[in-house]
Amino acid sequence: MTASVALVVFSLVFPVFLQGQHNLVGMLLFLGVGFLIMGSLYGPVGAVLPELFPTKVRYSGAGITYNLAAVVGAAVAPSITTWLIAQYGLHAAGYYMFALAVVSVVAWLLTDETKDVDYTK
Repeated sequence: MTASVALVVFSLVFPVFLQGQHNLVGMLLFLGVGFLIMGSLYGPVGAVLPELFPTKVRYSGAGITYNLAAVVGAAVAPSITTWLIAQYGLHAAGYYMFALAVVSVVAWLLTDETKDVDYTK
């Protein structure tokens, strides 16, 4: 949840890092902060996804979910982002990332804690 909220904030401020044509420090900050947030988001996926499914289908469910998310969401994101930047400028990419980050926060809020769920029944 923390990383998702950080992505919401980052999506609104990252264009500031990329202002100017030869802004090496801003670009390095953009990459460093962005990779830190993305690593914090994707790192726990290997633990979070499997626990959402019963033991009998745990890794099949996690694998299918992860791959569907990659195809449905992540595969089209670069194309959409490129189009948005070409049509509306860099800030449009931030707004797109903002919308997706808000969806992520809502998904986290709607995800039930499963630590006390007994899947053996």
